[in-house]
Amino acid sequence: MNFDELVKKIYPKLSRIIAKMWTKTSVFDREDMLSEALVFLWSQWNGGKIQNKTESFILQGCYFHIKNSARKTFNARETRWLSLDAQLDGGGVLEDIIEQEPIVYDTLDHAGYA
Repeated sequence: MNFDELVKKIYPKLSRIIAKMWTKTSVFDREDMLSEALVFLWSQWNGGKIQNKTESFILQGCYFHIKNSARKTFNARETRWLSLDAQLDGGGVLEDIIEQEPIVYDTLDHAGYA
């Protein structure tokens, strides 16, 4: 079976798996997750690692690859938490504190995607 036939065969099930995963995480866009799964599938197929494997085996491999990618991206986020209660104990005004120390969510640069 060539790669195009394999993708046509498992695409509907892979799309459903990703739709279920997407509702549980917002780390990736749905299309990003599907693209990541297809790139993984291509590398596995091209390396001869999924020839003569069952459809279930292939889909589970894609599922675990996407899950691991989401985990790595989530753990790579650089976040800085700010306790508003601790800041207000110093007698400041909330609006001034927020303007002075913004919360930075810089996820793509540090995850290697930018």
